[in-house]
Amino acid sequence: MLFPLSNLFLDLLTVSKYGLPFARLSGQAIAALATLACIFVVFATFGRRDDFHIPENRRRFKRGARVAFVVAITSCVVYLLGYQLAYNGKVHLSNEVAVLAHDAVFAVLYISFFTLMTRAFLLLAMLEYFPGSPRGGVSGSVRTPPD
Repeated sequence: MLFPLSNLFLDLLTVSKYGLPFARLSGQAIAALATLACIFVVFATFGRRDDFHIPENRRRFKRGARVAFVVAITSCVVYLLGYQLAYNGKVHLSNEVAVLAHDAVFAVLYISFFTLMTRAFLLLAMLEYFPGSPRGGVSGSVRTPPD
């Protein structure tokens, strides 16, 4: 994954080889989808790098980083609680629709944690890296094109 200390989270948010918390989905498929989602977030965010110079956008990006972080942590907590319920045998899946819904929920939680955490770190890094004023200008000034 693409954010700092991700190896610790990979150990914490395991995709068990015994099928827990997933009943039918492979752990490799879930990890591959999470990686693709993270790469997409990196490229989509970096593609908007010129928007980091606009003060209104910078405030929006700061708020977006905080929201992404809180939702990512919430996803992690729900995933871990659900994993413990599944591991302790308190979740019983009686039909195929319940199995698919169960796997879908855990996949979304897993992927959203890594994707949103990557987004939060990336937004904060880009806010630090890109200045708050237009390139070559002074904060608050308007650049005029050369004649």
